[in-house]
Amino acid sequence: MVKRCADSLSETAGKVKDKMISSALGHFDETGTRVDKKLWWVHDASNCEYTYLNISPKRGTAGMDQCGVLPEFKGTAMHDCWASRWNYPDIPHAVCCAHLLHELTGIDENLPEQKRASTFIDLLLETKKVKEKAIEKGKDSLSYYHYHKLDKKYDELIEQVRKENPLPETTKKKRGRKKKGEIPALVERLENTRHQSAFLSITLWFRLIITRQNVIFG
Repeated sequence: MVKRCADSLSETAGKVKDKMISSALGHFDETGTRVDKKLWWVHDASNCEYTYLNISPKRGTAGMDQCGVLPEFKGTAMHDCWASRWNYPDIPHAVCCAHLLHELTGIDENLPEQKRASTFIDLLLETKKVKEKAIEKGKDSLSYYHYHKLDKKYDELIEQVRKENPLPETTKKKRGRKKKGEIPALVERLENTRHQSAFLSITLWFRLIITRQNVIFG
């Protein structure tokens, strides 16, 4: 019965896949599931109109290649900053701010000594609000004043958190990549992906908004 249902939907699934491949903006994610008591991965490609799902025993690039959307996708790929998604360098990327807010909220709730997490949340939401007001006025970009005001706040926050959370010193040489810790790793991602992530996708890309759940075209 399952095979019969799958066969009857194959044409529709193919059309949805083609729609996602040709989409100007797509959100990409994955989640675990069980197949014959083994861990498999459901790969998701979606926008405000379509959702294409494919299943694979592989989570990383091999699984995304099997899904078949990202290898042919030419639009802007929005995602959670997972390393494997950056293996498609020929397309623009945008990091989903819902994931950033979720991560920052977790730090704020579980590590109360990290006072800057709530400040960063406030900055992202302030930026979103400024952008929404600009859109309501029919603008397609932020003013020079607002952009550089928010840009300066972003830089200052990054610098403050770096000073408060220096990388741990190591006395012995060890093989492999040095562990940074949760906070320095997040700060590095916020800084290194700022031109694909929260700041750019809110302030400059007016066809993107802050979260994956509300991805729309402007």
